[in-house]
Amino acid sequence: MAIQDLQTFIQTYAPGGCVSIDLLKIAARNRKAQPPGRRLRLVLDAECCLDRLYGGFFSDWASGGQWNRMVQFLSTLIQNMQAHGIELVVFFNGCQELDRIEQWQQAQQSIYHRATSVLRHLASKGTPPPKVWWIPPECLRTCLRMALRHLNVSVMCSMYDHRQEVIAFCRENNYHGLLVEDPEYAAFDPPRYFSSQQLKLTYKGALETKEYLIGKVAEALELPNNKLPMVAALLGNHLISEESLDSFHRKICPEHQSGKIPSDVIVKAIASFLNGLGSISNDVDEIVDQVFPGPGASHLRSKLHAAFKYYMNGTKEGFLSYKSGAKGRNGKLKGKAKIDADKTSRALKFASDASSSIEAIQSTPSIKVDPPTSDEQPSEIANGLASLQLSSSSSSSTSSAPSPNPTGNECEFNISVLVSAEVLRTASERHTKGMMSPQIYQILSHGQLRLPAILADETELPPVHLFFRPLRQMVYGVLFNLHHLSFLQSHKAAKDKASQMAHINLDSITIQEILWLKDSMRTDKVKPERVGWGVPTVQRLWFGSTVDDKRRRLRAFLSCMRSDTTMILNPHYVPQPMLLFACVIRYIMSHTEKPILRKQEMDALIAQAFSPELMNANFLQDLQLPRLNVRGVQLAALVMNGIENALLANDACGAPIPWLMCCPWLYFDGKLFQYKLLKAENVRGLPDLCDHRMEDVLKIEKMKEAILEGLTPTFARVAPPQHLPPPIRMPTQVNLMAAPLMSVFPPNARGVTPRGRNMVAEGGRLRVAGIVVGQWGDNYGSAANGRSQGHRNNPPYQHPAGKGFINAGMPNLHPGYNPRGDPKATRLAVRGRGAIQNGRRGRTAKKSTPNGTVSKGGKVSSEINSASTLKTESGLQPNGHPDGKTASLQEPPCP
Repeated sequence: MAIQDLQTFIQTYAPGGCVSIDLLKIAARNRKAQPPGRRLRLVLDAECCLDRLYGGFFSDWASGGQWNRMVQFLSTLIQNMQAHGIELVVFFNGCQELDRIEQWQQAQQSIYHRATSVLRHLASKGTPPPKVWWIPPECLRTCLRMALRHLNVSVMCSMYDHRQEVIAFCRENNYHGLLVEDPEYAAFDPPRYFSSQQLKLTYKGALETKEYLIGKVAEALELPNNKLPMVAALLGNHLISEESLDSFHRKICPEHQSGKIPSDVIVKAIASFLNGLGSISNDVDEIVDQVFPGPGASHLRSKLHAAFKYYMNGTKEGFLSYKSGAKGRNGKLKGKAKIDADKTSRALKFASDASSSIEAIQSTPSIKVDPPTSDEQPSEIANGLASLQLSSSSSSSTSSAPSPNPTGNECEFNISVLVSAEVLRTASERHTKGMMSPQIYQILSHGQLRLPAILADETELPPVHLFFRPLRQMVYGVLFNLHHLSFLQSHKAAKDKASQMAHINLDSITIQEILWLKDSMRTDKVKPERVGWGVPTVQRLWFGSTVDDKRRRLRAFLSCMRSDTTMILNPHYVPQPMLLFACVIRYIMSHTEKPILRKQEMDALIAQAFSPELMNANFLQDLQLPRLNVRGVQLAALVMNGIENALLANDACGAPIPWLMCCPWLYFDGKLFQYKLLKAENVRGLPDLCDHRMEDVLKIEKMKEAILEGLTPTFARVAPPQHLPPPIRMPTQVNLMAAPLMSVFPPNARGVTPRGRNMVAEGGRLRVAGIVVGQWGDNYGSAANGRSQGHRNNPPYQHPAGKGFINAGMPNLHPGYNPRGDPKATRLAVRGRGAIQNGRRGRTAKKSTPNGTVSKGGKVSSEINSASTLKTESGLQPNGHPDGKTASLQEPPCP
């Protein structure tokens, strides 16, 4: 977008607009001011600095995420900020923002291209990718949200418009500034604008960053601060594109009629245009008419007018008309984002927040829940209908949650009929405070879900988003009470009590999944699926407090993960902090279409979870990997995406597993997994993989037994290596006169000799005077220069005893054969032109006498020379040549 030119102008072309500062020193000065003890309060937009919160550009970000190192870095950062009196609130983007769909698409395309470059780099070099290709590790936002919550940092999640809610929260709660990196915030003229991208914690104990002085920027443009929203609107943004404003830009920049207009030129030209308007510079309608004159540009004028209003609503003056309770640009009520301790305590909570569902079933690890009977249904249906009949006015008076489906046209069914006000109110409260997966509220309010691009090429492994779609379909079925809708439509008595819900067409209930596959975006309409047993309604899953409700809550989660077995709930087999991780592995192993994991890969996944080095962040940071495996990187992305989907299922079922037991740093580290995977490929078994810690071997075997309970384990086969070592070259055979020689082979033999003549493809042996002096294997064709083209059909295989590679087409060699071409027991020199005697020229051969002695200096008799025959598999050929001449044999050189 062209609005990025404003950020470039601030950083580069505005004199005095960017200064380096130390946040800890500013906080110290702030505490000395009146009133004393006042803390420096900042709002941090996490979307602008995901790499900084992760801990910087670690060299192992592609391995799947080094989560314990991230938690250690965040702990150090937060402790330093709190010790110096800095209060931080972190915002995450939980909005759909349908008007920014093009921005999201461009961002995903950029991530896809960088992911492709990373995978190519790993395949060719096997080293960590460069920093310029940095991609957020899979599940990074979820891990950051849980880690910050674990460190007692206030976490917020936006609901409709991320940037407007961030600046509204800052102004409404009197925060001192924003810690962001986005030019749209500069257009809002915040109290103070600090760079989140330049934020770094030094070893000297300083928290350095840069501050952008908006007042200096306005002075450089010779504009008042309240005109910056007009500059942002005229540059081009998500509401009106740069292409729509291109004619206006060329008009005010006549010297740049083609190509990209430089950032400083276009920003200064727009400022000069606004200064030249004079008295009408405050009239938005007049400015719009000046930019788009003529009757044919009414749609462009409406877009530009909306852009002016959007950026005006973020300013200090415009905020008064846009704050909580006022209607925004979409015409719907905005939720109040103020943190209030009393309101937080009164907020609706899950029943599982009070006590753990796992603790309730420790004494009975075998969960047996009968399907709900017809006697239980009427009371449950009545409770559901009572909540559904709540009026919108009563719900809005007790909560700030807006009505579902605010944007109107995403769904083909009425969500308000399927989702009760109590459920939606609870979802909005937990969503705003970062206590729930943001996808839950998006599903309940919009019926839509966005799935971004990930670090995978979708060739060797299945597409990750499609692989976990059956899991999400069961989550949709739980959230929209699909089982009870089916019950209502199948029982006549229930139809009379709930006629409105009984006439809902189940086929019309679909969720739009906007996902990025390969290099394009696609939208799929996905139908919810039933879990397979009488799962209670979502109201009972979320708010039921009986022991039976706790058991059904946990069983619903296990059913979504295909892990509803007895042994997986036994803490002696699966420790409680690893339950979610074990369910993800079982879901992967239950895939029946094509095996995903290999045996050593499953061992490496479980071994790293039990490794004592998992919690040692310093050890993992210093650990050096010899190489990065492309398959290992994609497997890590698959597992982390499965963990994120498992967290979604856990929240949808009422959080039966407490969130403190779901933290990924308790059971997974990408760098340690890559290390264990490389080690598993070169060791014989689990004892070597676990460094002979037999207690870890026992734990791994028990967990594998629990994961594979009831399954027929089918592991993926190890693919043959792409680059095999070259086979041992057999000695070059003697060059006999081929014309009469080839006549002894079968007439249908195929193959070409170095000189273009036919040769048998099955190989053969060369015998002279009854002694084998040469042997060759299968012939698969040769080049014109006589060099072998390699074995095309029968690749070399390794000897069972590990004695190197052997040509698969070679016949079995007799024990006396050696690579020089003659038996070890007897050496024969054939006289003739160019002959070699006993391996050396000019020396006579040794001759065996009948009594077993060897006479030196003797000559090979002419009888042997004249009676030499050529024996092949097809028979004997006397003399080897039709004119009676003896073929000259030369000993081949050593290979």
